[in-house]
Amino acid sequence: MKTTRRGASNWVLQIGDKAYPVRSVEHASWLYGKLRDASGQGYSTWPEGVLRKDRRLLYRISYNGNVWKGLIWKEGDNPVLDAVWGPRADETFGD
Repeated sequence: MKTTRRGASNWVLQIGDKAYPVRSVEHASWLYGKLRDASGQGYSTWPEGVLRKDRRLLYRISYNGNVWKGLIWKEGDNPVLDAVWGPRADETFGD
């Protein structure tokens, strides 16, 4: 994972008790999927991600990598961003 300079980004992806600086919502979705896949864990054990900006909780990332507004799903909600993955995303965000 590429690292950002301290202070260069106010976005933080939190998964369980770990926090990762990210550059954007798209970067968070991509990183969440990479970490999920590397963990070998399934839906029942891998936690959802929480995306913060300037310490405010703005989005959650579901197991499939989709990004949702707010922390609680409501019937009729649609993702604000479909999962970011694939070779082009790896080229953009990867090491």
